[in-house]
Amino acid sequence: MTTTMQPQITDAFAVLADASERESWLKARPRGVGASESPILMGASKFSSPIELWGIKTGRLPESVDDENERMLWGQRLEPLVAEEYERKTGRQLSPWGTLLQSKAQPVMLATPDYQIVGENIPVEIKTTDASRVKDWSDGSPPHVVIQCQHQMFVTGARSASVGVLVGGNRFMWCDVERDDALIADIVAACLKFWQYVREDVPPPADGSEPTSEAIAKLWPITAEGESIVLPDDAYEWARDLESAEVLAKLAKDTIETAKNKVKVAMGSAEIALFPDGERAFTYRTQPRKGYTVAPGSSRVLRRSANG
Repeated sequence: MTTTMQPQITDAFAVLADASERESWLKARPRGVGASESPILMGASKFSSPIELWGIKTGRLPESVDDENERMLWGQRLEPLVAEEYERKTGRQLSPWGTLLQSKAQPVMLATPDYQIVGENIPVEIKTTDASRVKDWSDGSPPHVVIQCQHQMFVTGARSASVGVLVGGNRFMWCDVERDDALIADIVAACLKFWQYVREDVPPPADGSEPTSEAIAKLWPITAEGESIVLPDDAYEWARDLESAEVLAKLAKDTIETAKNKVKVAMGSAEIALFPDGERAFTYRTQPRKGYTVAPGSSRVLRRSANG
């Protein structure tokens, strides 16, 4: 059974806010980069981007509220039960940590660990995830969780961390994460570099990810008619990259469609095509299409067959 007690205090960090006081906790978070945010800066997050995080930290974008996300809501509700199972499986006793911590060595580094092993300076993260993600945990914590734990170890001064996860609502897994000072150095460097953009109020470099595109649309949703700017010298390279990529994309599309059409002509009305050696090559089947804004109908879809 989890025990409520004062977390072990070290000289590594200061306490900024109590996580149970949500308003003060949310107000303190923009003062630095949290452990759950550093995977974004390390390229280990599929759901956000440095541009979006910059928008949040500079107050241009609202921070998402976990309670509005059903997945997050159920994760919060299940957390105490998963923590109890962690205690049962490991024989360790946990105490809720529940405070926003700030590193004294690098004040930009923040963390809010879920729990602490009683009597030890070891942060413990409690997670829930979908059954489809079980492979991500088969060899220990996935990269974004490892980065989160390393970030927490830097802030707390811990030599190790631990993670318990409920997969698909019915499978519990846990693992320890040992401190990796080389990785921590990379994480701290990425956070400091990002925070320079925040201080200077200049967006970090953009990438081609969907979260970046979505963040840009939110940051600048309306055209300022008549306003003009002068692009930096790098813009010449951007223009060349764009032109080159568009040409290559057109060539690739033409090559793909030409190859498909050659196969379609060769197949005629046949459903299955074989290579000369008898190996199954393609299928060309009629596939129904649901009607939404267009009338329902059907079309044939060409796909490369799996061997066998």
